[in-house]
Amino acid sequence: MCHKQLGRQNVEPSNGLLLAPAYHKSGYEVVRKLKQALDRAECSPGRHLEQKQFGYLLGVSKSTIHDWFHGDLAAPIQNFLCAFERLTETDRILLLREFCRQCPRLEHPRLAHDAQTLNRLKASLDQRAGLTIVVGPSEPRTFLVTAMGHAITQVEPTRRVCGLDVHRPDTFVPVAGVCYCQHPPNLEQTRQLVAHTMEDVEGSKAKLVIFNGIWSGMSQFSKAIQRLAATRHLIVADNFDPALEESMRVGPNPVLVMAVSQIQGKQGLIHVAFRQSDPSRATR
Repeated sequence: MCHKQLGRQNVEPSNGLLLAPAYHKSGYEVVRKLKQALDRAECSPGRHLEQKQFGYLLGVSKSTIHDWFHGDLAAPIQNFLCAFERLTETDRILLLREFCRQCPRLEHPRLAHDAQTLNRLKASLDQRAGLTIVVGPSEPRTFLVTAMGHAITQVEPTRRVCGLDVHRPDTFVPVAGVCYCQHPPNLEQTRQLVAHTMEDVEGSKAKLVIFNGIWSGMSQFSKAIQRLAATRHLIVADNFDPALEESMRVGPNPVLVMAVSQIQGKQGLIHVAFRQSDPSRATR
């Protein structure tokens, strides 16, 4: 009886036997626990992600995330969990560290070491419209703007982000809704990418727009930049002259400049210097 060919799923024949690995939790239990953990990571205390937003952050369609919550545990997920069960606790943690990219957060020690800076960064996300320029070397600049993108659900769980980032997200968790480049583009390719992306960005309902590392291809879109910054919070990040905001006036809203640098010998800690333009000089 125990040698019956039952397949590799948790089959329960009439005799009540289960064939190993016989995973014991339902899909709803597993997915609910995962969502609760993400609620704590993504939202401010007392708030939570909608089911649709949870799926959006994971790149899962609305119908699939519904099945995850209300159907059986997907077989590949079950098999994956069963493999992890067979490892020692230490090996599980080490393997997850190897598989998982770093998720930039404003609360990460690289930024949170300076409480005043952390408060100013969080306050900047309350901005509903206007332009923020982030200036500095590629790595710390990308860490900062990615952390800001991830933090937007703490302001409002349903708020979305869009944009374009020149970097390939091999070492960090990308911001849901932002497009990333597979390979570093040249100038002409950058212009084409911006032209292709700008129409989608303007047609989206995202309240935060991030453009990182593509300023060289954006000069022909000054009017589009003004339109975006008039109704949304637009972050333009690159390694350009901090005085650039003089040529990027977007109406009565002030331009906030964040100059980013890495503190030498301090385990990658990031320093952010803030400078805000005078809105009275914003009319041109």
